[in-house]
Amino acid sequence: MIIFLFLNLVILSAGILINRFSFKDYSSVDNILNILSLYFALIVLIVVSLGLSGHLDIFWIMQFSVIIFILTLLLQYANPDKPGWPIQTGSYLKSLFSKLTAQPHILIITVIIFWTLFIQYYLNRFMPDLGSDSLSYHLTFPAYWLKTRSLYTPMIPFADPSYAYSPLNGEIYNFWLLVPFRDDTLAKFAQAPFWLGLWLVSYSILRKLNVNKKTSYLASLLIFVLQPFLREKYMAYNDIMLAYLFMSVINYLLLIRERHKSTLIFLAVNIGLFLGIKYTVWAYIGTLGVIGLACLAQQFLEEKKLCRQNFKKITSGEDLNHATSSSTCKRYIPVILYSALIIIVLGGFSYLRNFLTTSNPLYPITVRLAGIKLFNGLFEHSAVEKSFSFLAMFKAPFGSYEFLLPAKSIWIFYLILAGAFIRLMYQPEYRKDIILWSILSAPIIILLQFSLIIPSYGDSRLLTPFFALAPVIVG
Repeated sequence: MIIFLFLNLVILSAGILINRFSFKDYSSVDNILNILSLYFALIVLIVVSLGLSGHLDIFWIMQFSVIIFILTLLLQYANPDKPGWPIQTGSYLKSLFSKLTAQPHILIITVIIFWTLFIQYYLNRFMPDLGSDSLSYHLTFPAYWLKTRSLYTPMIPFADPSYAYSPLNGEIYNFWLLVPFRDDTLAKFAQAPFWLGLWLVSYSILRKLNVNKKTSYLASLLIFVLQPFLREKYMAYNDIMLAYLFMSVINYLLLIRERHKSTLIFLAVNIGLFLGIKYTVWAYIGTLGVIGLACLAQQFLEEKKLCRQNFKKITSGEDLNHATSSSTCKRYIPVILYSALIIIVLGGFSYLRNFLTTSNPLYPITVRLAGIKLFNGLFEHSAVEKSFSFLAMFKAPFGSYEFLLPAKSIWIFYLILAGAFIRLMYQPEYRKDIILWSILSAPIIILLQFSLIIPSYGDSRLLTPFFALAPVIVG
């Protein structure tokens, strides 16, 4: 336990020190999300670096962690003028508690949800993880790495061949929790911090969409009662991690409008971690692309409006001292290059390994583009084989759990989504909000991609990004 606490304290401290350079740019919730992203990214960096060198054991992990902490500490001393932690923690918690006590119904709901979750985790602390995928590779690979001190992933007999070639960021975090204890005492709860992160990022997105604090808080609590997340709360899977990173990427896309260079860095960190979770992330790239394009289009429209205002000021004789668009682009080129490197480092390991060993980054999937075979694999990923239908698209969230009552409640989500579209159309102040339209369209785009791309073996856990959007749509 001492080793576990030491390692996590060191990495969290390093994350806080790195994030200290951008504190002035973000809200308190976004700062917590920044630190969570940096914490996960540093763990991936440490494990991949040591795994490739064949030194993946507790001794080298502790040394590498301390070195990273010392480097971030030296960086702090080299830049003493950078702002510190912007929140007085004591006064902030006191203010938060006073707001909750002023509204007893919100306090009661919060206490009930978190107390229930605590009791469930406590009672199941000694229950072994019996999830099929946990036993097949989510815990098997980390246990194998612990013995071999490398990131070699063996083929699992009588199992899906894609396990040995899948992206490994989820398994890397499982390994981080497994290595201090040499058992799954905490590894089976690996998704808990990302579940809490999903709650915070849902709140943060709602606030960026100008939803008031009370509504944002209550809507974000829905993330703790959705069935796909409840069934994985003490399983060493990676679907809650996937949902968190999906929502986190959306959160940073919404921050692009504020033009902070650090936003691109944090966006790159989350995209890299997202791509490195599992192959099914590629079914959600289109959704993120639509929201990203909407954010850029909104930014373009705002800049166009600003240019018109500036033109009027110039013609009226006012002097403007603004940087030109070309100089602004030049300032962002190094940041874009750094961001690309971060994405490759945090998300490219498995794809590069697959390409070097099989000449196919997505092995064992055969990759085709417009009917042209780009990479050979063991099996096809053809939409024709899935007998796509629009009815199947809307039934997809039920998966193989359609008989469960909680799954039936997804129809309420469809009704709320329809109501949100109607409200958007009849409110002039929101009708031209491209970003809001893109986010409301995201669940439909996800279901369309799910039906076309992901193999239809009917498991609702593959749609956790769809369910993660529920609090945002409800808010």
